[in-house]
Amino acid sequence: MRHAHVRAALPRLRRHAFILSGDRTMADASVMDCLVAYRTDPARVRQDAVEVDLFRLLHDALARHVSQTFARSRRVAMPPVPAIAGANHAPYLPEPVPDASALENERGGDRLPGILGRLQALPPNQRQVLTLVSVEGFSVEECSQVLGVPAHRVGTLLAEARRHLAALQDPL
Repeated sequence: MRHAHVRAALPRLRRHAFILSGDRTMADASVMDCLVAYRTDPARVRQDAVEVDLFRLLHDALARHVSQTFARSRRVAMPPVPAIAGANHAPYLPEPVPDASALENERGGDRLPGILGRLQALPPNQRQVLTLVSVEGFSVEECSQVLGVPAHRVGTLLAEARRHLAALQDPL
């Protein structure tokens, strides 16, 4: 039963990882790491919270990939990202995350238009919260479990993200 839920969540995991990273290769590698973590220790994914736990594993994997990419680009050693699971998981993506001007879509060369570009302009923690709640449909409480932060912090980040996104909207 749990495997069927995992399979059903794959498109959402890929979409979420792409929105956060702006890079399909990094997004897919993060989803694969999430699945490896699940297959290595299925107890990390609770039967009654499959999606919450999968997204938590995804956030941990994505944070590691962003840290590694940043370290390679700076050619400096980065401290390791905390291990997956429990209260020690990485709640936010480390900076920097690519900005909208650096992202290109699959058609080759065109800048990402519209809402995706504006999402990329948000600070990483606001983008995480906004996409978990508004795109993926998680409640504030579920989002707090995914990110490992208090629900009131999620609410604050969500309000900030919505204000920031509204300020970025093109006038009609």
